Amino acid sequence: MSGLAPEYMIAARKKYATSSRDVTLALKDTSKSDLDATFKAVMLLATFEIVNGTSKSNGGTWGIYIDGAAPMLKLMIAIRP
Repeated sequence: MSGLAPEYMIAARKKYATSSRDVTLALKDTSKSDLDATFKAVMLLATFEIVNGTSKSNGGTWGIYIDGAAPMLKLMIAIRP
């Protein structure tokens, strides 16, 4: 994404910030949030970090998202009928 026009990068970063904030709010009360949608959002945020290329390959920000997604996935599996 580094070759993107500056106005598109600004728009992408704004959407990223909004999504990150929404995920944080959803995780504060998982009983009221859609865990599937939240998990997918976390995975998309990690993907954004990888595609954007600003995160270090040794598991920078994208690794933090993946580390957070793992317990979410375990919870989703545990509560499935």
